Amino acid sequence: VITVEVSQELKDIIPSTPAALIVTQAHKLVYFGPYSVGLACASGNSLIDTALHNYQQGFISELIEHQARGCYCNV
Repeated sequence: VITVEVSQELKDIIPSTPAALIVTQAHKLVYFGPYSVGLACASGNSLIDTALHNYQQGFISELIEHQARGCYCNV
């Protein structure tokens, strides 16, 4: 886990949090999107687990979730 200080350039790309970006050691995208979907920030409704499971099975989904609904804070 890396906590990033949010620059204006990042605010233009990531307007709300909580957001997660997961990349491989080779810098290939695995997942980019909200930590979870829905009204609660809980792992039970997270797409991250699915993306990580797929990655462990050898499949890189390059998933960008940009249509999730939920309660987010503007950065």
